[in-house]
Amino acid sequence: LLYAGTESGVYVSFDDGAHWQALRLNLPATPIHDLTVKEDDLIVATHGRAFWILDDISPLREMTAETAKEEAHLFQPAPAVRFRGPGFFITSGIPVGQNPPTGAVIDYTLKAAPKEPITLGILDAQGKVLRKYSSQKTTEEGPGEREEEEFPQLGGPGDVLPAEVGLNRFVWNMRQEPPVRVPGAVTWGGRPTGPLAVPGAYQVKLTVAGKTYSASAEIQKDPRVAASQADFEKQAELARRIRERVNAGHEAVNQIRSVRGQLDLLKKRLAKDESAKPVLAAADMLAQKMNAVEEKIIQPKSKSNEDPLNYPIQTADQLVALQGTVESADTAPTAQSYTIFEELNARMETHLAAWREIQTKDLAALNELIRQNNIPAIAPSAENSKEPSK
Repeated sequence: LLYAGTESGVYVSFDDGAHWQALRLNLPATPIHDLTVKEDDLIVATHGRAFWILDDISPLREMTAETAKEEAHLFQPAPAVRFRGPGFFITSGIPVGQNPPTGAVIDYTLKAAPKEPITLGILDAQGKVLRKYSSQKTTEEGPGEREEEEFPQLGGPGDVLPAEVGLNRFVWNMRQEPPVRVPGAVTWGGRPTGPLAVPGAYQVKLTVAGKTYSASAEIQKDPRVAASQADFEKQAELARRIRERVNAGHEAVNQIRSVRGQLDLLKKRLAKDESAKPVLAAADMLAQKMNAVEEKIIQPKSKSNEDPLNYPIQTADQLVALQGTVESADTAPTAQSYTIFEELNARMETHLAAWREIQTKDLAALNELIRQNNIPAIAPSAENSKEPSK
């Protein structure tokens, strides 16, 4: 039950009026002269403080005395429309209302603050994990981190699952897992993102203290567009292939940088060792070859958002730009998009093949020299040593 207070806001009861509690949130302390429920949104008219809207009150409808006692409870998400969101952003400080979030709204309660990070998994109808979030904050920073904070609908590694006592709300931006990041890399074609999910049935799994809570979720087609389900599937498939190629390129760059960091330490350690000159010469030659490959996958000279005006973008960034084109409208990819992808895919595979050859030949030869001189071997760090996808 909902009650409009004539002096201090809105109240809610979960036991047919036996007990009431304030439903104020960020609503000012002001008389409420009228309220109405439109579908799943609560709209209130205040005395001199404008209209206020509480988006999606379906958790209130599902809330009972029993759910309030549970250690955690995952509410049934309302269907989400595959809506792309606003085409422009309004900077903070301008006195305007806030639009509802773009994406699938997921609500859950926590009875106590969790001792360990909680996780949220988004799965397709077949049970394949498409995206996973955690309440544990990442230490990764880069040029795009502030953008994620200002425009969370863009999604990405900066999405942190809230884990507060009481009701929590998280918005899945309807995108699958993004590609691996290159720390500090600046892109021009857009921020690397995962493919946009197609309309259909999905699963949500919340894990708290080792216990998993499940719910179904649905993404509905925007009623204003004429695309068929087959069109959505084709678009998502090409976006997925692009994502895999970007991911493979970024993994290779991270591996190269891991090896280069070890080479720098090696050169510092052996700088005054005359007998190590062959090792240092081989290390310099290896670094030159690695740099040449890295510079074809990304543009390492770009350090700020405007630098790509001076330095041409490379294969990975061009693939990111292509994904933006492919997903720019609700339609199947064009023949030109497929053609460009095949060209960029072949180019990326050439770069990755060059990196694999460097590892099997040049890096192996350097490690043999190192072994002969009783120096610890060099290899890409474990977290970046995955075999690139093709």
